[in-house]
Amino acid sequence: MKKINRNFFKPFMFICVGLMAVMLMSATYKPPGAPGKPEMVDTGNDWCTIKFTPPTDDGGAPITAYLVDYRDIKGGRWVRGAETDKCKVTVRNLKEGIELEFRVSAVNEGGEGPHSVVSEVILIKE
Repeated sequence: MKKINRNFFKPFMFICVGLMAVMLMSATYKPPGAPGKPEMVDTGNDWCTIKFTPPTDDGGAPITAYLVDYRDIKGGRWVRGAETDKCKVTVRNLKEGIELEFRVSAVNEGGEGPHSVVSEVILIKE
């Protein structure tokens, strides 16, 4: 019977053990679920404060940010209005007299989750 040279297999064993350690140490997180529907708290001539509830599913990692988008109801594109770590935020530099919709998404180590249900239409006015 022929003997196997152990020195030949040592590098492969180290690679396999190293790959297993990396896989075990790197936890895989899912993106969080969608936050609750945004609601207007207050509005001014060029700003709007909204609040929302955090998602029920954090994807296994803490939520690091909420991304707030808005758009004109006349068919505008979604624009990033604010980034925050709180469930209440003031979006600034809006145009007075326009009607907007807002949506929110949550972010964790797994990435950005789905957007919330779109808010009711909000008129920006003093």
